[in-house]
Amino acid sequence: MKRYITGSACLLLSIACALPAQAEDANAKATPAVTESSAKAAASATTQAHIDEMVYAASTGDNATILSRLQEGIDVNAVDSYQNTALMSATMTKVTGTVKFLLEKGADANQRRASDGWSALILASFFGFDEVVKVLLDAGADVNLANNYGETALFHATSRGQEGCVALLLAHGADPQPKNDKGYDALTIAKAREYTGIAKKIEAAMAKQATK
Repeated sequence: MKRYITGSACLLLSIACALPAQAEDANAKATPAVTESSAKAAASATTQAHIDEMVYAASTGDNATILSRLQEGIDVNAVDSYQNTALMSATMTKVTGTVKFLLEKGADANQRRASDGWSALILASFFGFDEVVKVLLDAGADVNLANNYGETALFHATSRGQEGCVALLLAHGADPQPKNDKGYDALTIAKAREYTGIAKKIEAAMAKQATK
């Protein structure tokens, strides 16, 4: 009996001694994975910070910073923390020179913001930036591209009374007939808000369409 107890005690002691070693081995194996994961997270955060910086630089016309980030490998069409591209950012602040610069660097004039589907052209039309609208259209922006609510650049130019933009968009083939998700088209909006000049332009475009 005494010999049995002694043997059992020895067995327990050997198990107890082995457990810390096994734990250390497990920790040693887990450490590289954790370190690798942390490194990837840190790299991702750094990349996003650089994207945010590039998009902000676009809003101020800082082409030098944009170029620096592009040379580091940042995608010209990358989105910042608010889902805006550099092109959208430059468009919203009417920095025409930077809009041209980004387009030359390969910015996608038809990229839509994930949250609402707005493109650079819709933004420029909404704000009434005629010159930016023309630059985007000349670069191949889709004049009839709609956002997530079925609203095109023409719809938003009309809703804001941006007659110059409306004329540009219609001249580039904007279709005035699409309706948004509430059933309103550009002409309905123009008449409801008494934008007489815009309404006449849209009616003329519709009449021209009807003859084709």
